[in-house]
Amino acid sequence: MCYSENMIKTLTTYEVAELLLADSNANWSRSGALALAEYLEGIEADSGHPMEFDLVAIRCEWTEYPSAVEAVAEIAGFAPINEATRKKYRQGVKILASDALEYLKEKTDVIEFFSETWALPSRSPKMKTISSGVIVRIF
Repeated sequence: MCYSENMIKTLTTYEVAELLLADSNANWSRSGALALAEYLEGIEADSGHPMEFDLVAIRCEWTEYPSAVEAVAEIAGFAPINEATRKKYRQGVKILASDALEYLKEKTDVIEFFSETWALPSRSPKMKTISSGVIVRIF
């Protein structure tokens, strides 16, 4: 009888997201983990080849940020610069999220995601908050 050293388990999108969330060395939000899992699932489907789940490689290759502007500030150490942005920056105008997102997309893969949060404040009606974030492949 021949035994294989490898055993394959097919993971669902939600199982991948839960494994990402369980990684104590990463700081994924629930919405970010799900967005990344869906993105990786799409790559696998487009390639037609099974993808091996490697938690450490994913953690090292991808990082979540609350916004594109914060991602650019941390990764590049400066605001995204093109001539139009340079003029705005000299005039004291804050860098727009769209400028930062465009900069990132020119450099690497970017996953945009949105999350909804429901809150029940003690003295006001139920409120819905929508926030966004980005997951960036480190370049």
